[in-house]
Amino acid sequence: MKQFGDEVILRDNARATVLRSVAQAPEPLYLVSVRDGSERIVADSDLWAVGEYREWIQRQFNWNGVERRQRERRQVGSLRSGADSERRRTDRRRERLPVLQ
Repeated sequence: MKQFGDEVILRDNARATVLRSVAQAPEPLYLVSVRDGSERIVADSDLWAVGEYREWIQRQFNWNGVERRQRERRQVGSLRSGADSERRRTDRRRERLPVLQ
């Protein structure tokens, strides 16, 4: 149940503030004030509390819904290959250095 003053994110990614609860049956409806100055009546299922969004959605997905874990795995793999190539490069440099006697 959202309360007056709660910050929410709407399904279309607009940020809004809850002004009041409008109806309860069958699903809670809220009058929200969107940051562009307009007011909308929105169903409870069409909005996220900002705290819930941070905890559940933002951690797992980026803005367009692609799972972060998949992207991070690819990045870690590419970083490993980059480290390996850097190691090989420094080994080659050592081989080229003249040996001082």
